[in-house]
Amino acid sequence: MKTALAALPLAALLIAASDAPKKAAIMDVVAHPEKFGRQLKLRGLLVYEFENYGLYASRADYCAHHRSIYVEWDHVPGVTRADTRRMAVITGRLVLRGVGDPINISNAQNGPGPLRDTALVKWDSEPMAPCPTGR
Repeated sequence: MKTALAALPLAALLIAASDAPKKAAIMDVVAHPEKFGRQLKLRGLLVYEFENYGLYASRADYCAHHRSIYVEWDHVPGVTRADTRRMAVITGRLVLRGVGDPINISNAQNGPGPLRDTALVKWDSEPMAPCPTGR
């Protein structure tokens, strides 16, 4: 009985550690989203524009029209459209749509996602200028 009780705090620590957000690179998540079905901590360029809701690895990736992680910014407390093109650190849970899931008919999504239960951790920059191509 004493051994089982002593192991209990360790088990609780292991469960808590597995629930902690895992730091991940956006390009890794975009390339292999099936490997990231848990809580994530990401740093990237927040883009909240008409038909473009994403978290990009960088401004260069955004300007080059690379893929991003789809985030429904209108459900994230503390984020407004005025925050578009800012570097940010966020946490969230990546959800991959499967067979039978509702189909998203939107140009706003150009990569895996959505990221659910999303929270803003901190801002890492002021809003950046639009891309030279007008994007």
